[in-house]
Amino acid sequence: MAKSTAKNHSRKLLIHSYGLFWSPDKVNWGKPNNSGSLEGIAAASKKPVDFRKISAIYILYYNYHPVYIGQVGKGTHSLFSRLKEHRKNLSGRWNMFSWFSLQGVTGANKPSKKKSTFHPSLAVTLDHLEAILIESIEPSLNRQRGKFGSDVIKYEQCEYSEMTASDKKLEEILLKLDSM
Repeated sequence: MAKSTAKNHSRKLLIHSYGLFWSPDKVNWGKPNNSGSLEGIAAASKKPVDFRKISAIYILYYNYHPVYIGQVGKGTHSLFSRLKEHRKNLSGRWNMFSWFSLQGVTGANKPSKKKSTFHPSLAVTLDHLEAILIESIEPSLNRQRGKFGSDVIKYEQCEYSEMTASDKKLEEILLKLDSM
């Protein structure tokens, strides 16, 4: 009974998760034999979530000014693949991005499955659309923040490091030697 109630409640939301003003410099874009990652972490969690394949609308910014708005989820593109394309075809024209996803995160810290139907109320839809605009544009005369509600989770970007475990161990040893 509780499971179906939670499922019905989640269908009443439009936006389930979002990230604001992430840096492309902190993304693991991948290399041969490494598919990369687009990781974020919620304030209440210690485990990162990989958002590469989510359905979302996204905004590219140059110094906090919106320069491009797009969506992913209807076709074969993922947020990650579109951002990779924009790194090439819009190179030097954006330096941060925000995303707003229709998918939540499961207990296994993975994005939930894509749903083809949503049934949010008019009030929730209006609150979420207003919140997207307020949070992503930060209009100077708005005093209030966006009204996503407590069930929508904001994710902070995880910083990607190319250091291997042995590099980290070596760095720890060098720091210990320096402190002697």
